[in-house]
Amino acid sequence: MNAVSNSPSLSEPNSQPLTESLASHSTRSATRLDRPLSILAIVAVLLVASGAVAFPHEVGSGGTALVAPGTPSAHASPLTPLGPISALTRIGSQYLVNFTETGLPSNTSWTVNFSGQLSSSNHSSIGVSAGNGTWAWSASSPGYNATPANGTLTVAGSATGVIVTFTNWTYPVQFTENGTVLPIGTLWGVNAQGPGGSWQVENNGLSVSISLTNGSYNYTILVVGAPNFTAVPATGTFVVAGATLSFGVTFVATVSEYPITFVAIGLVNGTQWQVNMTGADGYGTILVSSNNETDLFLSNGSWVFTVVPVIGFTATYNSSVVIQGAGVTFTVVFTANSNSTPPPPTYVVTLVESGLPNGTLWSAALAGSGFSSTTNSMRFTEPNGTYSLTVALVANFTANYSSSVTVNGGAVLVGVAFSTSVYPITFVESGLPAESGWTVVTTNAVTQEMVSGQSTQRTITLQLGDGSYTITASGPLGYSVSLSTSVITVSGTSPVAITAAFTPSPVGITSLNTVPLLTTGILVVTAIVGVVGAGWGYTRYQYTQRRSRALSWVQEFRNDVADIEDQPP
Repeated sequence: MNAVSNSPSLSEPNSQPLTESLASHSTRSATRLDRPLSILAIVAVLLVASGAVAFPHEVGSGGTALVAPGTPSAHASPLTPLGPISALTRIGSQYLVNFTETGLPSNTSWTVNFSGQLSSSNHSSIGVSAGNGTWAWSASSPGYNATPANGTLTVAGSATGVIVTFTNWTYPVQFTENGTVLPIGTLWGVNAQGPGGSWQVENNGLSVSISLTNGSYNYTILVVGAPNFTAVPATGTFVVAGATLSFGVTFVATVSEYPITFVAIGLVNGTQWQVNMTGADGYGTILVSSNNETDLFLSNGSWVFTVVPVIGFTATYNSSVVIQGAGVTFTVVFTANSNSTPPPPTYVVTLVESGLPNGTLWSAALAGSGFSSTTNSMRFTEPNGTYSLTVALVANFTANYSSSVTVNGGAVLVGVAFSTSVYPITFVESGLPAESGWTVVTTNAVTQEMVSGQSTQRTITLQLGDGSYTITASGPLGYSVSLSTSVITVSGTSPVAITAAFTPSPVGITSLNTVPLLTTGILVVTAIVGVVGAGWGYTRYQYTQRRSRALSWVQEFRNDVADIEDQPP
């Protein structure tokens, strides 16, 4: 066989075959081996690095969930699913559980306890990954109430999430009248302006209470039911800083007023009697005594009085009273009815509470008669004597008062001061390395209010009021905790210290933010280098083998001993 006139040329991979003439003699086609993993693998790794697809996290006992590196961010969309099940979006059976908060100021830290694993953030979202099943959770932020504060959620083959709304804690601010200048029953109130808006409360008792969040406020005292009176000073400022505040309010008349002296003739000295009054100020019922007392000041004008009947007596009086720049006397003549024995005189005993939030129900019993009220005062009527007073318990408050009340010919005013009762509860940790952070969360079984504490020391102390509480604790990743008790009852004293024993455990549910960024970067770079290197090395191996085979066949071809069927590709 004659040698070819031109030597066949050798080329790098992906070039043309050796020669067109050699290709024309081929009787068997060879299968081309593309570069393995060289393009698809690089694309996949780049997608993982850019966050376009999910990244694996080890979680619990359910497997491995894929979530985009760095998610969730402060702007993550709540309840975003992880995507379809594929090799690039999910491994195992884990799904995103996204918690989103509303109501917290920017950059305020909050915490989610998800099945014993604590995750904190100062952004609006906290994400964790979990397998199918029902999981317990709770959320908290110091100084705020969470709604809902805890619960359970079910993961069932897709992502899910919870929205938690936070509101500030509030503290009572109480204003109490100094003396009794205002006519009894006068409606007055307070308007407070501060963080978040304006609040106004009104009451017809001796005090007004308003619950406010921490901050600085401007206030104005309002006299709704007596326009001829004002407070001195009528305006001011105060600062709420995590505690109850109390202020005294002094009222003065704003126009010229003149005294009304009430005189009762025919009653036993000290007998309590009543009149109803109508006029410009509409004072209503007034309690007066037969001791010729001055109980009321009125401005110029015409006033009408009606005497409330006294059992066993007939009252005679002139109902119209005219004031013209001077005081007047209102005289009533009581005549005993025939064949009747008048009852002993009675006197009003007024209980005035302080310390309770406005509208709180409280109850008391005097001489066996009980009453309840949501205002700050209640009244009993008793003749002369000494009586036993009992004030019922109010949750998380202690009442301070005199248990014995003596009536002796006149009205009696009794103060009932409520104060919040809290007791120190100590939690002792063991098993964690020094300076390790751990957390305790307590939840009131009735109000669902949560009180939590965090520390890097061996103990945490919480202040809790009377009631029953459930307890949870959590620590660093890789540790499980066992509590000496999961439920405590506080009843007028501090219970014994509760122990929290931590032990190393397999990796549990992992927060999406716990994979170190440096580790992620190293893994991604290593993957890229490995894939590129493997593809390049295998391609060079193919090239060397084909080149050696082709040179050997050409030499045989020149020596006229080559087999055409063995022509290399």
